[in-house]
Amino acid sequence: MPRKSSAVRSDRRTRVATRTKKVWDVVVLGGANMDYLIRGERLPAPGETVDGCEFLQAAGGKGANQAVAAARLGARVAFIGKVGSDDSGQKLIRGLKALSFGITHLPLQLY
Repeated sequence: MPRKSSAVRSDRRTRVATRTKKVWDVVVLGGANMDYLIRGERLPAPGETVDGCEFLQAAGGKGANQAVAAARLGARVAFIGKVGSDDSGQKLIRGLKALSFGITHLPLQLY
């Protein structure tokens, strides 16, 4: 049986890709976590302990940060990772959904 030309194979791939539900420009496989920050009145001196005056939470993680950057540049982004089933995990999922990420591959880790 003769082999199909590369043009025919390429055309078939294009048709298959256009039939899929989602098309992504960037797929990120990486970490997503919640950073905990404590703001103080000043930086401590070496060996000194200072009291904090404000507690903050911020979404982070190398993978999540890359995905956010790509989305803000206009890319269609899918993020693959794992988050906890606690409040922080729920906040991360809500934040990624708000950026219109494809997060169908973001299972919850039960603790």
